Amino acid sequence: MVVYDTSGRHRATLTDAPRGAVMSVFKNGGDIRLMAMEDSAGLSLRDAKGKPRAVVFVTEDQAQIILKDSGNQTVFSAPKSE
Repeated sequence: MVVYDTSGRHRATLTDAPRGAVMSVFKNGGDIRLMAMEDSAGLSLRDAKGKPRAVVFVTEDQAQIILKDSGNQTVFSAPKSE
């Protein structure tokens, strides 16, 4: 499913596939993506250039949060990335 605003700009999608589902919302260049996969789930916040700036990822065994600056450098990660 795709949602457009009154000007015809793409604003949201909802997709489902055998391995998972994704919901994306777009506004002013940035977007939020929610993912529900077979064995995991996640949330991604992207800037106006499409770069991930905040990511939360969970599986049955672990969870991770990653924050990145505008240069794509990790500024925070928990648990710490190796």
